[in-house]
Amino acid sequence: MPVIRTRVFESSTVLEDVLRRELSRELQTQPSDEQPLLQPLIFQNENSQDGGLNVWVVWEKWRLLPASQRAKIIYEAYETAEPAKAPKIVTVNPVTTQEAIDLGLLPWRVECIELDRGDGPGLRELMRNEGAVDIDAGLVLRFPDKHSAEAARERLSRLSKRPRAWSVEEDKPQIDG
Repeated sequence: MPVIRTRVFESSTVLEDVLRRELSRELQTQPSDEQPLLQPLIFQNENSQDGGLNVWVVWEKWRLLPASQRAKIIYEAYETAEPAKAPKIVTVNPVTTQEAIDLGLLPWRVECIELDRGDGPGLRELMRNEGAVDIDAGLVLRFPDKHSAEAARERLSRLSKRPRAWSVEEDKPQIDG
């Protein structure tokens, strides 16, 4: 039987290091209604019985890495930025925006009815500044709660000087039957 010999490479790539540092910085940042809710979005659900943490990280940059490498980055970012929380992590779930939408983590969306008009590129840029990302379905601006979506709509209305161009919508669960 032949022996396949491989070289051992460093376990960390430059991209992984960059993502780990970005995620560590985000873990140390306090969210504010005054600022856009930009990715990565970190959800920490604490189990009231044992204090264990279930962590979800929504980030389009996960697309750049194989799924097998993503969880390690989250653990290591917690070890750097939140060392007291790292041992409490029970599960990590690194997901892209589309995966988060499919899982119901981002049910609220801000939409613009004027995107297809002549000034659409400027409106798209405003949306990206608020955290919108391009997925297969197009440009989406999604949120975990109504409060965050409304805050984004207000900022977009003010910046675009078009309050009627923006709306907040919620995905309704579809019941098969």
